[in-house]
Amino acid sequence: MNQQMQPSPQGGGGDTPGKALGIASLVMGILALVIDGLIFGTLGIIFACLSKKEGFTGGMATAGLVMSIVGLALSIVIYAICGPVICSMLGL
Repeated sequence: MNQQMQPSPQGGGGDTPGKALGIASLVMGILALVIDGLIFGTLGIIFACLSKKEGFTGGMATAGLVMSIVGLALSIVIYAICGPVICSMLGL
């Protein structure tokens, strides 16, 4: 029983296609809810769609897609409400 573990080649070799994009989508979705939905929400939606297109069926891509959409929608609503208020305060 003298088996040696061979290191896997870089790039993840045995990973599911699209898993990295699913993780990226999840991270972007979290950042969309916490920091800025306009930028991170858009990126999260793109990464989730690419992940699904590559065949990844995990929940991370779906959760990232949902959080990105919610973050983007909240961001648009906040900008629509706060933009005119700030402009009126500045006299623009």
